[in-house]
Amino acid sequence: MPPDFLEDTPDLLLRLLVLLVALLVIWLAKRVLTTVFYRVLRRLLGSVNTSLEQVFQDTISIPINLLTMALGLAIFAQVITLDASASLFVGRLLRTLILMAAFTAIYKLTGLIVRSATMLNAITGLQLEEQLVPFIRTGLRLIILALALIAIVQEWGYDVGSLIAGLGLGGLAFALAAQ
Repeated sequence: MPPDFLEDTPDLLLRLLVLLVALLVIWLAKRVLTTVFYRVLRRLLGSVNTSLEQVFQDTISIPINLLTMALGLAIFAQVITLDASASLFVGRLLRTLILMAAFTAIYKLTGLIVRSATMLNAITGLQLEEQLVPFIRTGLRLIILALALIAIVQEWGYDVGSLIAGLGLGGLAFALAAQ
């Protein structure tokens, strides 16, 4: 009579094979979607210089990779049977990857939008000196990083009320010091 773990081996091997095929399909889908997105972007931009096209590609490459990892993790969680604590951990990790993808895209887009005073003027209508643009870009990025940190920490079940209050007091101190 074979040992108990050998009785479950065909089922486990089938699940691992399904998981491997699913990850391969996700990888191929990522490659196809990225290629299609770049072609559509190139068609929309038309005769825009290649440096701006490269900036767009750099802006979306990390979020696409994070979302692909999240999709792979979601399929992994569906194929492999997990206990309650592991399922909770995988769910939080999945939502964290999605949050990271969203905030990374926003972070990169702020660098793209706030490149120069003329670009900022064209997008928002604000008239600013060129010397203020790096300060505004850095300020926006710090705010985005703080919001990302708060969202991720809250996703993992920690109370962020005191952290938000501390950021509010820090903002008040900064505003008073700036006067």
